[in-house]
Parts: sequence; C-alpha cells; structure tokens
Amino acid sequence: MSPNSRILAASAVLAVILALPFSSGARADGYPTDIELLRPTFSYGSIPGLDTPDIEEEGQLRMGLLTQYQRDPLVLVEFENELGGIVSNRVAMQLGVSWDFFERAGARFTLPVAMNFASDIIELSADTVGLGDAGLGVRFLAVKTGGFKLGARADMMIPTNVPRDSWIGERDMRPIVGMLVRQDIGRFSALLDTNATIRSAITTEEDFRLGSELAVTPGLLFQVKPDLVNVYAEGLIRSGFSDFFKGGAENPIETVVGAQWFAKENILVDFGGGKGWTEGYGTTDFRIFAGLTYTFVKEEIPPPIEPEPVVELFEIPPENVEELVAEVKVWEEGQLARVENEQIVIKDPVEFFVDTSDIVPNSLPTLRYVAKLLNQKGEIAHIVIEGHASEEGDYLYNYDLSLRRARSIWEELVRSGVHPERMSIRSMGETVPIAVGEDEASLAQNRRVEFDIIKQLGPLDVAPKYPNDILLPWSGARSKVNEAPLGSEGPKEPERRILRPTTLDDAEDEATPTPSPEPTLDPDPEPAPEGEPAPEPDAPRELPRIDPDQPE
Repeated sequence: MSPNSRILAASAVLAVILALPFSSGARADGYPTDIELLRPTFSYGSIPGLDTPDIEEEGQLRMGLLTQYQRDPLVLVEFENELGGIVSNRVAMQLGVSWDFFERAGARFTLPVAMNFASDIIELSADTVGLGDAGLGVRFLAVKTGGFKLGARADMMIPTNVPRDSWIGERDMRPIVGMLVRQDIGRFSALLDTNATIRSAITTEEDFRLGSELAVTPGLLFQVKPDLVNVYAEGLIRSGFSDFFKGGAENPIETVVGAQWFAKENILVDFGGGKGWTEGYGTTDFRIFAGLTYTFVKEEIPPPIEPEPVVELFEIPPENVEELVAEVKVWEEGQLARVENEQIVIKDPVEFFVDTSDIVPNSLPTLRYVAKLLNQKGEIAHIVIEGHASEEGDYLYNYDLSLRRARSIWEELVRSGVHPERMSIRSMGETVPIAVGEDEASLAQNRRVEFDIIKQLGPLDVAPKYPNDILLPWSGARSKVNEAPLGSEGPKEPERRILRPTTLDDAEDEATPTPSPEPTLDPDPEPAPEGEPAPEPDAPRELPRIDPDQPE
C-alpha cells in the first residue's frame, strides 16, 4: 500500500475510533432523522452530492474522505421567524470506497461521522458525536453514445447510527433508486442525478413530517485545464411527496459551488462551499467542505518477452558481394544531402538557437548544399519543408515554433538561389514523433525538419521558366535565383564497381569534358637512303598493324 493510501485509511479508522467514546455517553434529545443533504459517492467523474454514470475501467478502486462544516443546518421557525438552531453547528465526515467491478457497473460503500455542537434550542437539539447511516449502492452505465451517457443507481441506507435520535441517522432502512445523466460538450459537462428515497414517515412534535421524497440534483462542470483543474456548480433540491414542492421544512433547496484539483494522476482534491435558499431541513446559512479521493492504480503486467527469432547463417556467393555492398548507403566526405525515394535527406540535422527560429551558423552549409542540389535537379518541381517539435511545451507553442523554423529554412533556401514557387512550408508540431521517450536523445530526434518531394517532372514534361530576378517576400530586396534544367541528373557518380556517394563538387568536375591530346608529329624525319625516293613531306606515316590472334 502506498503512503497516501495508508494516510487515508488511517484517517478513516481514527475518525471511527474518536466517534465511539463520544457517542456512548452523549445526550440525544433529537429525532431519528438524517438531515444531511451533501453526500459524496466517490464514483469516477462525480462531484460531492452528485453521482454520474461514468465508469473509468474495470477493476478500478477508489477511497475517499470528505469533511465539511455546516452552520445552522436545522433551525426552528415559527410564523416565519427563526427562533434558533436545533442543530446550530455541525462538523461531518464522510468515508467511502468505490469499486468499478465491471466495465459498465460499479459499487460503493459510505460511512458518515458527525458532531453537533453549540445548538440554541436545547430541548430539541442533540449535541453529540456519532455514526450516521451506512450506505451501500451500485450504479450502471446503460447508454453511451458520443458525449452522452445514461445510467441508473440503486442504494440502500442501513441504520448504523449511534446514538439514536441525534439528527444524523434513522431507525429504518431506506432504498434509493434513480437515474443518472451526463452530456459532455467540449470542456463543459451537464450533469443530472435524480432519485427517489422510500422511507417510513417520521413525525416530530413540530410542523415537520419527513417521509418519502424526490431528490433532483442538476450540475454543471467545466474543465479549466483538462486532467488538472475542474470547477462546478450544483443544486440540491428535495421535496417530500406529502407536501410536494409546497415549501416548508420538507422542501430544502441549496446551491453548492466547488473546484477539483488533480494533484497527481491518482489523487483528487475537492473543496468548495454552499448556501441554502429555503427553510427546508438540512439547508445551511453556509457550508464549506474539502475532500480527498485516492485511486489505486493497477500495476500493468508487461507483455511476455517473445524469444528472438533464430537467424540461419548462409554463405553469400562471391558474385553477389559487390551488389550487397552497393546497396549500403554511406555518407562520403563533403556530402551533406542526397535524394532518397521521395525525400531530400540531410546528413546532419538543422539546428536552431533554443526557443527561437534562428538557424545556428553551423547548419548554413547544409542548407546551401540542399539549395545547390535543387538547382541541379530541375525534375524536382516542388518540395514541402516540414517542421517538427518534441513534446516539451504545449501544442500551440510547438506548432507555432515548428512553423517559424520551417519558414526560416525556406527563406535561407530562397537566399541561396531556389525559386520560392518551388517550395512550401508546413508545421506538424509534436504530432508525428519518430522516437518514443522523454530522454534528451529521443526529444532531439523529434525536433527536426524534413524535405518532402511532392512533385517531380518526367522526361517529357516541360520545365517551368522562372524569372532570374525576384523580390524577397519578407523584405522587398532584389535577389537572384538559379535555373534548374529539366533532365539534369544532378551529381554524377564516378564509374566504379562498388557504389559510393559523391559530392556536388565532384559532380561538377566530372561534368567538365577533358580535352583530347593533340597527335604529335616527328619534326626531323631520317633522310632516305641513296637511290630511294624521299617520302612526300605531307604524307602520314603508316603504323604497323598488330594481329590480335598472333602471339607476341
């Protein structure tokens, strides 16, 4: 058990232990009536006093504690004049456990502890400390479509109150059945918990008859920051069937506002307050409350480790060695970018100063190399410069930063002579990571820029003509762009048996034709022997023939 759950369990046990000595010898001059209006259920997605049909996941277990102070929850009224408090001050504590035992059903158990003190009407009050009625219930999720959920609840209040006649419990069991509704619209949620309590009539010597009643609890919840802070408001409305919505003590109405703070993934803190608007039982001049709900997180069992596949070694025929080596792509010295499939791949990532779109000077040679590659490959008609970010920061910030960085690269390529109409920019923020993890190495891989080729021209296509002089869109200054001839093969690979990448400079050198050497003539021919005619001065000399089939 974790430290937090130990603290919560210890608090529950301590509250019960402290209540028992007081309850055994306390005076109880009141009536066996439970006047509590705000009862938590500790269900998933609920707020104090209002249950919901939500089920988190099968097997989820929660433990909760809600403490509240109530001022004048029960007063004596005569001819619309308040004579004093029957229960002037109350400190109540609700302990509870909630368990989602099925993917559409959950169960719960609650136990209240209350202390009434400093009441005004001594003959009707019961200033004491004691246990209230334990609650045992279930809830069901019947319909779930989009943001709409419909469910049902069924509870049984069990008379465990000690001492009796203390305004904190009743003598008979009472069932509660009702309907639960939730509608989520964006960050807003509309909630409704309506139920009927069936009880035997409790009649006091005053004008107060408590019997079966209808409870309607509407609520509105807003997620200020999802999974961190929620705020809510609800109305606690009760009406006895005998005096159905006729006012009086049997028809209490109170409003409650509060907030929820998710201190951790499994720790929820509630706090808020309320005020009554009628003279009905349980309504307060004001109430304040605070609560804690702890969710036991299930330990995930890692999947079984599959054995690594056995790789059979085989001998590579010698004639295939060069073909396999040719498929391995390595970076040659001086090569900073190359075309692979539908992308221009860069050797080193483009770096920026922290939290800016300013390119680090060490990355400028890479971008100029990309520009030179584009200007030599006219068949690359259009590329998209796509910016990506790591998951640090929020979505909007990462989207904006990635967009600004992609635009900085676009501007640098335009400065390097690439026509702006051949390029577009796009930001993907943090939505397309290539590495999973929160370590710096993984985050650094996700902070990247990609150059996607989205349009290429074929050999029969006509290359578009772009003007050599343009105005820079961000400043209006004049600049030059280079022509990219269609059909240019870009950097040439030297003839070799094992394929290796080459640099753009090598390609330019290979593209320059080497002049053929001029034939050399003998300036001083030997004189002809006597008696033989001299050869014509302009006649070329005949070279001896070599028979390729004759051995040397």
